[in-house]
Amino acid sequence: MAIEVLDSLTTSPPDVAANAWLTQFVADLNRVDFCLGNSFTDDCYWRDLLAFSPNFRTIRTLPKLQHFFAKPVSVAQPHNFRIVPGVRIRQPVPSKTFIQGLIQFETAHAQCFGVFTLTRTGSSWKAWALVTMVDSMKGMAEHFNATNSIRRCRTNTSVKDEYVTLVVGAGQCGLSAAARLENLGISTLVIEKSARVGDNWRSRYDSLEVNTPRSFSHLPFLPFPESWGQFFCSTDVADHLEKYPDFLGLHISTSTCLLKAVYNPRDKKWTVDLRLGDGSVTTVSVRHIIAATGADTLAGASPIMPATPNSALFNGVIMHSDDYRSSRSWQNKKVVIVGAGCAGHDIAQDLANHGSEVVLAQRSPTAVISRETLFRFFPGLYFGENLPPTEVADRYWVALPLSASRTVQQEIMANISHIDKELTSSLAEKGYLLPGPSDNFLHRLLIRRGGYYIDRGCCELIISGKITMKAGNEITTFTSNGVIFSDGSEVDADLVVFATGYSSTTIREIAKDVFGEQVAAGVDDVGGWDDEWEYAGLWRPSGHPGLWFAGGDLFTARFYSRFLAFQILAQEKGLHYQELI
Repeated sequence: MAIEVLDSLTTSPPDVAANAWLTQFVADLNRVDFCLGNSFTDDCYWRDLLAFSPNFRTIRTLPKLQHFFAKPVSVAQPHNFRIVPGVRIRQPVPSKTFIQGLIQFETAHAQCFGVFTLTRTGSSWKAWALVTMVDSMKGMAEHFNATNSIRRCRTNTSVKDEYVTLVVGAGQCGLSAAARLENLGISTLVIEKSARVGDNWRSRYDSLEVNTPRSFSHLPFLPFPESWGQFFCSTDVADHLEKYPDFLGLHISTSTCLLKAVYNPRDKKWTVDLRLGDGSVTTVSVRHIIAATGADTLAGASPIMPATPNSALFNGVIMHSDDYRSSRSWQNKKVVIVGAGCAGHDIAQDLANHGSEVVLAQRSPTAVISRETLFRFFPGLYFGENLPPTEVADRYWVALPLSASRTVQQEIMANISHIDKELTSSLAEKGYLLPGPSDNFLHRLLIRRGGYYIDRGCCELIISGKITMKAGNEITTFTSNGVIFSDGSEVDADLVVFATGYSSTTIREIAKDVFGEQVAAGVDDVGGWDDEWEYAGLWRPSGHPGLWFAGGDLFTARFYSRFLAFQILAQEKGLHYQELI
């Protein structure tokens, strides 16, 4: 394994330390006993995204790491290691100082990257965390790039009899997966039940904005326009998604539903019945199916409507936030909103800004953060000046495996909590329920994936009294003119909106209707996290051959779609190293 150190490497301490570590790391990889104690700390983490393993794996502690990676490393034959310019010192919290940087290397089949996080141990720097990932497959031409010329759309053209892959759902995950596959020359058909691509975003409430900065939220190959602000509305996303197949020439069939899919294990193919927009049924043969019907749908997205006594007596309107569109019909009306997550706050803000008298019923604590503080999580990556290319920023963003980042989340939040101190104190004075330090915003964003709000103006309406808080209370009954809460207070209302989320149904129950009981029984758990704090069942083998699931936000769609495409490519090309681990 030869190390190549780039000529542009400086002799500043971070670079010197990184180069010394890489030299030691490669020497350790070459040891007969595969002892990595000179290059890793005892409590280390090594996360691998297909560079050495056929699945997403995060291995923790030195003994387990040495045991797990010994054979994969010998099979993959990594070589030509080199440090990428840009090694930096990071201090995410006062108690921890890291040296962080990127390495490039090759394996028998692929070009790969790694991102290392070094911590000082005695007189040397050792890896506390290493994330390795495949970047491209050797001998495989890629067809797209950021300046690719626009081609005519093949949306709604005739559906062929055979493709390598069928993608079900043309949201951000389905389109990203299809683009990655077509980029690798893998023929892919995307079907979408709606009449237009992007309708899953158009069908939401009008005031919805994307909660993450534009530069963090790009889709692969076609970034969002620079002319957009950092936070943009859902209709902009919808229109961008609709243009996406035009730009890349993807095969899309809208107004199309999957009726049935039968797997033949002998020839490893699916026979799929589709109902097209004209009502006709056609059959296609594919080797892979990607169910990309949305993160909510993968968890069973049916709105939760709490059963509340005497709802039939209520003279007003009761709806779920899923059915809310705008404040146009509710100006100068009295509205009660139950649920203080993102949707509850957004709808309350929309109504209050257009003359409604709003009561926001908060049933349990909500973690609140300002957009100013949110930007502190993207230092020098996605927001500011002289930013790296998105793919470089992405590698640094995942530098700490989730299992490692959990250990510093509470200290990170404590270190920046002063920024929002006035905001949270003012909310608390209004009775707003806030979680304790161990149940902070980062925990809810990354682990729980709910129970938080990124403020875009609703908090000021609460603080100023334009929105009335009703915290720690449930509606116990409806009256003809409104509701009664558990504290006995009665509130008049013309409209009650339940922003109470969605039910959870296992993917096996959802898959049973389309794929049958035998296939559904073989599917692993989907959604949430596995024992290594990797996505359970998403973007990785599902437990059944030729069946994959994709879900998540815009960043997740961009980043993980690459690895899903590589897994399918590896199977199509018969890369046997995946069978040896």
